Amino acid sequence: MATNTKLTINPKTPLYAQCVDYLHWCRYTRGMTEVTIASKIWIFNKFYEDTGCRDISKLSNGLFNKWAESRQKEGAGPVSLNRARSHMKCFVDYHREMGLTIPIKFTLIKRIREDPEPQFFCSKRDVDKAIKLAEKTSNQTGLMIRIAFDTGLRASELMRLKVSEVKGQQLDFLAKGRITRHTFITRDTAKLLKAYIAKNQIEDYLWPGRFGGHIAYNTLRRQIEKPFKALGLEEFHPHSLRHSCVADLESRGASVEEIYAFLGHRNLKSTQHYLHRIHEADTLLRIHKKYHKF
Repeated sequence: MATNTKLTINPKTPLYAQCVDYLHWCRYTRGMTEVTIASKIWIFNKFYEDTGCRDISKLSNGLFNKWAESRQKEGAGPVSLNRARSHMKCFVDYHREMGLTIPIKFTLIKRIREDPEPQFFCSKRDVDKAIKLAEKTSNQTGLMIRIAFDTGLRASELMRLKVSEVKGQQLDFLAKGRITRHTFITRDTAKLLKAYIAKNQIEDYLWPGRFGGHIAYNTLRRQIEKPFKALGLEEFHPHSLRHSCVADLESRGASVEEIYAFLGHRNLKSTQHYLHRIHEADTLLRIHKKYHKF
């Protein structure tokens, strides 16, 4: 399955030429990474598919607001909507610099407040239950959960994993801050991942997107959350798997320094923050068991 990211906009429209010109500038003048380029292409394809707009010079606040509203109804969250706003604003700013008149005023489109990721974690037992539930309908979702729990990868890092970064049980990946890091998955996960890649003929990103490139963040989020919420874990969020991984490591005797190295944090305070939340939850649980019917 080829997963090269490409524009799916009608080549006969002015919008297609506008996108090609802008993306060329992003690549060769700004030196943006292919991950960023892929994100922009996904937004442009989605914009064209949802609105039918054929020329960026026709983009108004009304059209953009209607598009944002329809994306919210599809389940897009604040992070995804803010990313779309940022990409479209850069696109418009470029073409205004090139002399194009575009009516939209982004000063009237405010960024949406992004809530901090919830500090929730679950037990390995719950993770195993969710994996079994997920694998009944989707081997892909089951693998996502396995890899995230094995490694503690952030959702953004998991989303962008490539076949070329899989070397048996070792994963080489681009971490937060554009730093290349290494991590490892279990033998069972590696075996299942190898079979998944072969069966689906994956050649680039492990989780291909609808329009090429990698899967969209909100699609990944919904996939991963579904089995956990089916188990009644309503507070679960993809980042919960990172916290759950840390909780599991500590329960097995890992030191703060070992967890710090495992997660690739830049400072020990970040690791201690994770552990503080885990200790706090454990303390509350002991109090409940001691003084309440549990």
